[in-house]
Amino acid sequence: MDVLIRELFDEVIDKFSTNGLTSADRDNLNNTWQSLDGWPYSSAGLSQLGNNFLLAAFSNGSIDMLKNISNNTDLGWGYVISAEMFGTYKPDPKVYLGACSVLDLPPENIMMVAAHKYDLEAAKAQGMYTAFIVRLEEFGSLRSPDAEIHPFIDVYPYDSHQLATELGL
Repeated sequence: MDVLIRELFDEVIDKFSTNGLTSADRDNLNNTWQSLDGWPYSSAGLSQLGNNFLLAAFSNGSIDMLKNISNNTDLGWGYVISAEMFGTYKPDPKVYLGACSVLDLPPENIMMVAAHKYDLEAAKAQGMYTAFIVRLEEFGSLRSPDAEIHPFIDVYPYDSHQLATELGL
C-alpha cells in the first residue's frame, strides 16, 4: 500500500510538472499526510465509544502507516490491524476473518465502521454488523457523497457521536 500511494503521488507530481523535487523530497511529502490531524469529530466520538467497546483500526494500509497515524492523532485505537498481516487486501474474506482472529471475537460480535461501502459489504458477508459514515467532504466538490441505502448496512450515523447514540451510549 505504501508503494502504491507513492506511485500515485509521483504520477500527480509528474502530471503537474513539479520540477526540482528529489526522491527524498517526494518521500517526505508523500508521508506528510500520516501526521495530519484526524477528522475533527473523530477523537471525542471514538473516546466515547472506547469507554464501552474495543476499538481497532482496520485498514489496507501498512502497519507502519497505521502506527504513524495513531501516534499523530488521538483516535483511541486499542488495536491496529493491517491487511498486510494476512498477505492480501480487503475485500478478501481472509482479511475480515483474520481481524476476527486477532480480536478473538466472532464476526457477529464485531461492527465494521467505514466510509467505504465495498468494505462494509465484504464485512457483512463475513457476518459482521456494519455502520456507514458519510464523509461529506471526502471528495471535495468533485463528487457528491454516496447517500444510497443498502441492505448490507445496519446503521447510517453521520459521525462517531451519532454512532454512540445509535448504540445506546
